[in-house]
Amino acid sequence: MQQSGRDKQIERRFESARRAHAEGRLKEAERHCRWMLKRHAEHPDVLHLLALIMKDAGRAEVAVDLLQRALRQRPDDPICLNNLGNVLRHQDRITEAISRYQAALRHDPEYVSALYNLGVALMAASKPDQALTCFQRVVAKRPEDADAWSRLGAAYLDLGRDEEAMKASRRALELAPDSADAWNDLGLARADRGEFEQALSCYRRALEHEPGHVKAAVNLSKIQRFNTGDEPDIALVERALAKTRTTACPGGDLDFALGKINDDCGRYAEAFEHYQRANQQRAEQFKFDPHAAEAEATRLMEIFDARFFSQRRGFGEPSELPVFIVGMPRSGTTLVEQILAAHAEVHAAGELLDISALAGGLEQRLGSGSGYPECVPDISADTSCALAREYLAGLSARAPQAARITDKMPGNYLFLGFISWLLPRARIVYCRRHPLDVALSIYFTDFTAGHHYSYALEHIAAQFRQFSRLMDHWRRVIPGPMLEVRYEEIIAKPEAQIRALLEFLSLDWDARCLEFQKVNRPVHTASAWQVRQPLYASSVGRWRRYAQHLGTLKAALEPLAMDAGYDIG
Repeated sequence: MQQSGRDKQIERRFESARRAHAEGRLKEAERHCRWMLKRHAEHPDVLHLLALIMKDAGRAEVAVDLLQRALRQRPDDPICLNNLGNVLRHQDRITEAISRYQAALRHDPEYVSALYNLGVALMAASKPDQALTCFQRVVAKRPEDADAWSRLGAAYLDLGRDEEAMKASRRALELAPDSADAWNDLGLARADRGEFEQALSCYRRALEHEPGHVKAAVNLSKIQRFNTGDEPDIALVERALAKTRTTACPGGDLDFALGKINDDCGRYAEAFEHYQRANQQRAEQFKFDPHAAEAEATRLMEIFDARFFSQRRGFGEPSELPVFIVGMPRSGTTLVEQILAAHAEVHAAGELLDISALAGGLEQRLGSGSGYPECVPDISADTSCALAREYLAGLSARAPQAARITDKMPGNYLFLGFISWLLPRARIVYCRRHPLDVALSIYFTDFTAGHHYSYALEHIAAQFRQFSRLMDHWRRVIPGPMLEVRYEEIIAKPEAQIRALLEFLSLDWDARCLEFQKVNRPVHTASAWQVRQPLYASSVGRWRRYAQHLGTLKAALEPLAMDAGYDIG
């Protein structure tokens, strides 16, 4: 604490507040800070300490305000900037958190804690390449930091570098053999490689060391189909859930896990109860505005209309390299990509953020004063070519020899107008599945981010309506090639459907596509285990097992199902 001119009473109060905070006596610590602020309203040290107390008391907004006030007094204080980043990150304000960590590092480039936290935030922002650099620097400075090695492994894993991911996780375990986090991370690396038995062993080890380890329990539930003979593993998940019930952790992750376990075992009433509880907890954290979703679709349709494309023939680049696989989540996008990944001339790149990043950066790039999509009609042919080449360069760098590279980000359906303008010969594969099966599967999936509609059946129906509305529009107006692929038809007649898919992509027949489950490649989506199994029909018509709970959803989706030719009776 700065001492010049401070009176001794303030100093004693500050030390008392700091000691009370360290010992968890938050009310007492707050009282000391409030007393000091009555005498020194903008004292940066007191504001900073009170902010940390408020954060620990669950009052994040108050903490942010206090830290910002402290920074007005000391704008280049790296510790305060780092702590502000931490509070913002825990509020899921990731972009703001990143900027604060970067500011802290500008003022102190050797501040390892800020570097570590920046890496964590970059991972949350789906920027593992940048996070990797952070964690590499952290382990270079703190080679005995097991947690940093574990985070480094997670970054490698997100980049598909599974061998390096396993090495980093093993190094973390050398430093901390009892680390449940490190065992869990090693399990993730094993699972992404399709080594499910080894992954299960890792998750079990994590739960031995920390019975309440939520991530390990959830991951254990995802990579096997349970039956009543799997009671030891089921008990591990139930014990983890019981641990969360005695803490502040709401346990939603584990309710999703136990929903899946009960569904596997045919206990559908118990399964739905767990899923309902899990989604109710998520809905309290994340809000969804159906009117905003409708407005976004309307705005895209108004800008990317038939006239837009007729006036821009010759824009972009005529490359046939990209294949965009789109659809509602759980509609079969991962299955289609895995089938294509078996082909000798295809590289499966997974869910890429390149298109959304390109669109999101237009306002700054163009200096137009308006963002995407409003700025697009004013972009010249030359600039459209430059944008397309930038995307293609990033894509081809992933697999320079591939004839086709897939991007299966389902949310790219929002960008199909933009894509077809930049890449008029890019193939678009539109994955469809019975709307009720899709909706139920979404409701049963614990998405990590970006699907706030998924926690209420009525919101899933609202999102589905806007998705269908927009896809109908794209099919009418975009000039590029689009193929509709139905999940149920792949299950029923795999060879015929795969041949049609390869023909659409101008690729020769490759029989390995029929044995797609044998493809050895990292898969990072919620379908990672399923796509490594042979085709099975048990997920077709799955909604009927839960029909008694789906009356409102069924009524909402019936028009969409009938328009698509699906039976809903």
